Amino acid sequence: MDMTIDAIHQAYRDGKLSPHKLIDEVLKRAATYTDRNIWITLLSREAIQPYLDNLIGQSPDKLPLYGIPFAIKDNIELAGVDVT
Repeated sequence: MDMTIDAIHQAYRDGKLSPHKLIDEVLKRAATYTDRNIWITLLSREAIQPYLDNLIGQSPDKLPLYGIPFAIKDNIELAGVDVT
């Protein structure tokens, strides 16, 4: 899967992908690397759901980072997540 922003947005426009499906794939891939201690906190699908819900009715044509998954370094605060 091409994970560039342009490719993801095109897949959304073409109906081949949705942010919900992409997050499921990202979480599935992340789970295969738990032995490498990459993540201090890996949000669950349930914790990510409100962010996905906020995308309903939006599009990559209006939001440049629409549906693009990203990681937050552990020294940046996110409500409800511990900061080291």
